[in-house]
Amino acid sequence: MFHIRFFPVFAAAILSGCLGKSRVVSVNDAQTGLPIEGAFIYAADCDMLNPFNTHGLYKSDSNGLTPISERGRVIYVLAGKEGYSLWRTNESVDKGDFLETRINLKKEKEKSAYKARTEYFKRFPSDAESQKIASEIKSYFAKRNTRIIFYEDYDKIADSKIRVVDSETKEPIKSAMLLITVWAPHFSTKELLVETDEDGTATVSLEQEYQFSFIKTGKEGYFPSNRFKKDEYRHNLYNVELAKTGLPTDTSLKLYVSNKKKFSKAPTDIPLWERYKTYIRSVGGDIFYSLDD
Repeated sequence: MFHIRFFPVFAAAILSGCLGKSRVVSVNDAQTGLPIEGAFIYAADCDMLNPFNTHGLYKSDSNGLTPISERGRVIYVLAGKEGYSLWRTNESVDKGDFLETRINLKKEKEKSAYKARTEYFKRFPSDAESQKIASEIKSYFAKRNTRIIFYEDYDKIADSKIRVVDSETKEPIKSAMLLITVWAPHFSTKELLVETDEDGTATVSLEQEYQFSFIKTGKEGYFPSNRFKKDEYRHNLYNVELAKTGLPTDTSLKLYVSNKKKFSKAPTDIPLWERYKTYIRSVGGDIFYSLDD
């Protein structure tokens, strides 16, 4: 997800002599070696010791060159142009009077479909020239099914959709129940119980740092399932199939929850949970509590 490679702390002392030197990015065709004019460039100072962490947007000139303002020990550079694949690096070469970051763009093969991807940036500068380059970058990524997220927005709410279908007919299943366990860094977890709509889809709103780790799905007349698959070509879409025939697995019959108040064995005033408890027991399953509230 995060493509920047930070140098170890001890390397900072070795590289300290590079601070203050001017930096140049050169963009070239990987096959011909010729300079590429008009490539967009995103450069960010990723030195953890630098409290300012500057970043900027640039375009290469007719010689494939552009000077950049960043002066940190480590500079992350991303570059691209329509017709070429994206290139990123944090390596540079000391040319004596300046440091050069060399970018070698490869011709991109045409594709009928691109897998859904995400790129992370610091928020683009607001000046007119930068915004013009930003529009080009956004267009480039949009054509390649790539979503842009700014680090400042990383903890904001994002909707994920989970679609449940019949394994044989592939028709959507209305009112399927999904017990979802999600995790975040530092061992933080959250449990949600949701229900699919008319289109067999449930929408879950979560902070973007959370990731699905477990989805247990079921509905009356179907066997429960722990399996789900992320759609490679659509952002934040997960697919689940339920079968009417076959046998549930041992793991699908065991329901683990941690919140005793919300998911109590005792009767609650939550209709969906009471329905789910009845369903799990009807297929021979049981409920286990791993943690107290």
